[in-house]
Amino acid sequence: MLTVAEPPTPFLQVARNQRPSGYVAIIARTAGDAPTLLRDMRRTLLALEPNLVFVENQTMAAQVDATMFPARAGAWLVSGVGLMAMLVAAIGLTASLPTRWRGGRAKSVSAAPSGRDRRRSSVSSCGTA
Repeated sequence: MLTVAEPPTPFLQVARNQRPSGYVAIIARTAGDAPTLLRDMRRTLLALEPNLVFVENQTMAAQVDATMFPARAGAWLVSGVGLMAMLVAAIGLTASLPTRWRGGRAKSVSAAPSGRDRRRSSVSSCGTA
């Protein structure tokens, strides 16, 4: 299994004598420190067979981290984009609120003239017509 989205593959456990192969996987569980067990197992296996070649030499936690990295990276990316979108939306909503709700003293900008400005605009438009 290489990724989280990969469907499970069938697996059959057979004795090494029934199907000889150049590749052997050794998986061990410990209640202690996993890197220490890994180091001790490697040392013991090299003492038994000095020409032994290790293809992968890692703990299960490291294997799971490597397998889960694409899913975790995607989740971090989507979360970051979502936070940026919320920040931009909050800034946009704050800018559109009237100043009396924001606690500022500046005059609120509106599209339609109000009060005294409305009379002036109507007088000036009547005068030019």
